[in-house]
Amino acid sequence: MLETLVLTDKIILQIKFQPNHQAAISMKNKILKCINIKFAIFFILNLVLLIVFWAYLISFNAKYENTQIYLIENTAISFGFSLLYPFIINIIPSAFRMISLDKESPNKDCLYSTSKIIQIL
Repeated sequence: MLETLVLTDKIILQIKFQPNHQAAISMKNKILKCINIKFAIFFILNLVLLIVFWAYLISFNAKYENTQIYLIENTAISFGFSLLYPFIINIIPSAFRMISLDKESPNKDCLYSTSKIIQIL
């Protein structure tokens, strides 16, 4: 869903490789309409899914009242982890790359290769 509805980089690159300016402008108008439709479908689909999940949670909490506190705790932990996780994933490879750029570092190539491997993981 994400690749087909949101990622537009491949479509925009098609405009860049047009042979002349007039073809690029005509293609740009077509692609902008297509992108607007894709984004509208994506946001409507997300809204529908959020409403369905919201209804499911309300019915779950209405049926099992004793689990509401655990559900709130687990949701808060999951939300906090999802905010913290990208920082950890991006800081570790960048720290290795900064160290590998140091002039006095003896293992420049090894540290840079390690940062690339960590980034892939």
